[in-house]
Amino acid sequence: MLIPQKWAQKYTLRLIPIAILILVLSTAPVHAHDYYFLPEHFFLKKGDTLKVHLFVGDNFARELERPYQKYITRKLDFYTQGASDNLMLTAKDSAYPLYWTPVSFSGLGLLSTERNYAHIELLPGKFQRYLKEEGITDIPMDSISWPRTKVRERYTRYLKTIVCADQPDKSRLYKKRLGSALEIILLNNPYALKTTKTLRVKVLFRGKSLRQHTVLLSSQTPDIREQSLRTDKHGIAELMLSGSGVYLVHLVHMIPSSEPKEADFESFWASYSFGVAR
Repeated sequence: MLIPQKWAQKYTLRLIPIAILILVLSTAPVHAHDYYFLPEHFFLKKGDTLKVHLFVGDNFARELERPYQKYITRKLDFYTQGASDNLMLTAKDSAYPLYWTPVSFSGLGLLSTERNYAHIELLPGKFQRYLKEEGITDIPMDSISWPRTKVRERYTRYLKTIVCADQPDKSRLYKKRLGSALEIILLNNPYALKTTKTLRVKVLFRGKSLRQHTVLLSSQTPDIREQSLRTDKHGIAELMLSGSGVYLVHLVHMIPSSEPKEADFESFWASYSFGVAR
């Protein structure tokens, strides 16, 4: 069947943007974005409502929001001074935001989650670029000599955020160890920082200090770029904060897979968001 010329031109013009989109997606750089918790407010009072969103993006770029996904969630807990709540017993699947609750506590509140393994497969060249983009230097990779057509990776994510209602308490909840495979621990309370804006963090991998490893610090302040630091021999990094605002500490650690039938490599992603007062 012949299509009239004016119709052909009309539909060709409509197809051009689609073709451009396909080209952009096919040539876009590989980038496994960070997941992070972002409360609507880090500083709260009793009677307020705490709402915590789960965003996907790099350096606080909100590219996608995730709801609560029961099928992939291993743990979801909320801690206050002397109390803890297993939210998987009450959380509603597919809920936006992921968590919300009336503020009935004083002091610090810590929300944490662990997500189950997810899997991806990449061409060797794309995988090698992905390692470079994410600053992953622990894995030597030569795409030319890679023996298979694909590289298989499985990954898990470990997220924390801490908020403050009224005045900070003395519970040291900010440094609570949860036993996650990859865990960021704050060694001083961001809500109690005074003149100094130095925050020390410790990174653990399977309970042991993760030494000489890259840790990234992001801020919502537009004029501050992402900072890259390295942990010392004790797994500790000192973060120089610019002042009041919202911050995110995050990192990724990759190792050869412990289950070669499942994947070639496994990666562990951790993030910890918090606020700093004036």
